[in-house]
Amino acid sequence: MRLRRVQEMEWGPLFVFDNALDSDDIKTILTLQNAGKIDEKGSSTGAGTPETPHFGIEMSPRIFNGSGLHSKLLAEIESRYCCTTMATKRIYITESRYGENTLIHADWWDNKKKGDLGITAIMFLNPVWKREWGGELLFFDRAREALHCVAPKPGRLALFPSSSLHRGGIPSRLFYDTRRALVVMFAVKPDKEPTRKRQR
Repeated sequence: MRLRRVQEMEWGPLFVFDNALDSDDIKTILTLQNAGKIDEKGSSTGAGTPETPHFGIEMSPRIFNGSGLHSKLLAEIESRYCCTTMATKRIYITESRYGENTLIHADWWDNKKKGDLGITAIMFLNPVWKREWGGELLFFDRAREALHCVAPKPGRLALFPSSSLHRGGIPSRLFYDTRRALVVMFAVKPDKEPTRKRQR
């Protein structure tokens, strides 16, 4: 895994890594997917207007916990954000196609309280991606102006605070398949002694 860039945002830093997934990670994702449940996403603007939502596969944190991919993500999150990971709160594969819809949002999970802190990991799963296919992950400021984007390069990982406003990208008409990404949300708490942690 190679750190590609760090981007400071209002809610904390965005870290982008390349070559984040190996063959064992892919096997873990396939196992999770096979036990998952299809779910409709991006379908609640609250305005009563027609929408075309995208779909995803909700999966079990219990199956994910203890895997090599789980351990890899915990190590990066705890090191980069000087925090302790409390639990895997939500995990799913998001699927989007040309003509579908995604919304600007901050990440959430069941029973999440206002002061709860979280880190989201997004891993792009398509084996090939061309620039002209679009589909960039977009980040926004509090005024909902788009400021940063992450291209869905195969095997790329984005880590960011779950409170960050963002929106998954929809592929262009030039892409006739499905854009897929694994999304994992972790509840965390800040370390009281981050300096000591970094010296380990």
